[in-house]
Amino acid sequence: MKAVATTTQAPARSGQKGFTLTELAVVMAIVGFLLGGLIYTLSAQIEQRNFEDTRRRLEQARELLLSFSIFKGRLPCPARYTSAASNSPSAASPSRKALN
Repeated sequence: MKAVATTTQAPARSGQKGFTLTELAVVMAIVGFLLGGLIYTLSAQIEQRNFEDTRRRLEQARELLLSFSIFKGRLPCPARYTSAASNSPSAASPSRKALN
């Protein structure tokens, strides 16, 4: 008698072609992790760029104030009539109007 060698084979799919739901779920999870890491990196870069831009603008404002004070010998007065001042609660107070 001959010994029959048994090998394990994957079960036949009965002629269907395509991916299983498990394979699709694994691929979707991997893509989700990759996109999440990419979005986090991009948002950190945008935040860093905004921080540097704000720091640069504040430094420019500081230099302009110093230049003004050297040229005029005083610091500029704040604007009296602006839209921000008219919306503030202190602008409507009677003590504020009495000072002007």
